[in-house]
Amino acid sequence: MVIQGYEIGDRIDAPPPLQGWRCTREGNPWCIYAAPQRDLDFPRRLESLRRVELPWSPAIVDGGMSDDGLAFVVTEPAGAPIVLSGAWQGIAEMLRHALNVAGALSAAHEMGVYHGDLTLESLSLDARGEVRIARLGFLALFGVELCATGRPQAPEVLARGAPTGPRADVYSLAAIIDRVVRDRLPAGGVVPAPLAELIAKGAAEHPGERYADVLELFDALRDASTEVLAAQLAVPDDRGTAPVEVDDGPKTPRSPSGRATVPAPIEIRTVRRGAAPHPAPSVPELPAQPSRGAGPVAVVALGLAALALGIGASLVVLLLRPSPIVVQVPAPTAPPPPSATAPPAPAEPPAPAEPAPAAAPTRPASSPAPAPRRRTRAPAEELCESDGWYSCTIRRPARR
Repeated sequence: MVIQGYEIGDRIDAPPPLQGWRCTREGNPWCIYAAPQRDLDFPRRLESLRRVELPWSPAIVDGGMSDDGLAFVVTEPAGAPIVLSGAWQGIAEMLRHALNVAGALSAAHEMGVYHGDLTLESLSLDARGEVRIARLGFLALFGVELCATGRPQAPEVLARGAPTGPRADVYSLAAIIDRVVRDRLPAGGVVPAPLAELIAKGAAEHPGERYADVLELFDALRDASTEVLAAQLAVPDDRGTAPVEVDDGPKTPRSPSGRATVPAPIEIRTVRRGAAPHPAPSVPELPAQPSRGAGPVAVVALGLAALALGIGASLVVLLLRPSPIVVQVPAPTAPPPPSATAPPAPAEPPAPAEPAPAAAPTRPASSPAPAPRRRTRAPAEELCESDGWYSCTIRRPARR
């Protein structure tokens, strides 16, 4: 079968009456979607959708009306299909992909593009491992009337045949999560409460009971995923009698059923609560050595050191201190006149020099100088004071 030069190959997921195939043209792989269409407004809607930049969706490379009266759209080839593992490993992978899908859908909704028929088969991974959403906006583009086919489509989409808003994609994404979680639960397991609440609200029958938009679902899914995965990584308390295992490297924790609880690339070291730890090698303890106190020799050494330090400081002070300056004043040329009342005092031998008294405080410059004193004994001594840093003693000769 050939549609406008594209050789049709294997079928791919598409909601009836829309059909999808893998195709080739001139040796290049593509994907093509076609449906009977008699609406002449199809080319205009196709051009409007092509102008919207949706990097998380395969780009539209060709499209229009075929010679057979089919409306067709050619897109880039789809990426690798998402293959999920079993048990909690597959649930963890799906929760991570669901967060990426919710973020991409929220950005597309801001541009006015909705999906309406989101399925697990419409999701793929590109070469970098990022999620890509196929057929984004195709329901509104082709304007087909959908029928009940067991797909995760919102009730209002099945009733009206076209997406009616963001809450239809909320319903589809919550339904996909519910399907993946229930298929991978261990035997007898139940859906964790955080995910059960998210699924119940996201896949509610009435649109008004769901999350307002995909961004609100994204926030709830992020919190629920964190809580659920953290609870699965916790080791239960009923393993206190478990035998001690030899630690030969990081291992993937196991659930009570023996299945892996986290993806294999994630290395997590767990410590089983209540299990006996590995015995540590016994090391003989050396007897504590008594602390040696300061003996007599140490006390004497400290005393001598302090004495030497004090002597050295005293010598430094004496060496640095300037020596006093002694000024010799010559005798006056004429003796002072004799007093009228007192007889002249006989000459006396000079008395021995007495030690200089302590330096008296300097008088302020404003105080009047005292009158010269007359002394009856010779030689007289006066204290010579200076405004500087020195003082001296002046010796006067005896009177004649």
